[in-house]
Amino acid sequence: MAGLFREVVREHHFERDLRALIADTSEGAGYVEGAEFWLARGPFFGFPTDHPKVWFLPMAPISGRPVALYYTFDEATIWFFALERRS
Repeated sequence: MAGLFREVVREHHFERDLRALIADTSEGAGYVEGAEFWLARGPFFGFPTDHPKVWFLPMAPISGRPVALYYTFDEATIWFFALERRS
């Protein structure tokens, strides 16, 4: 099975965004666990943005507001680089 899944890298900015939304680190890890699982297997589960090579994945709302996870990828890696509340 090696080589079938992309490696997921959480950029520093993403980690800051996550901590700002969910202070408890274990809850934060659980919040993005499903996204890591699915996107590592197929990055096309998300949606392309207007910016080349940037995709987003709608996430479960936090405090009633929608959240979007922004990422980019190549054949071997997915980089999570932002997590933001949407209006």
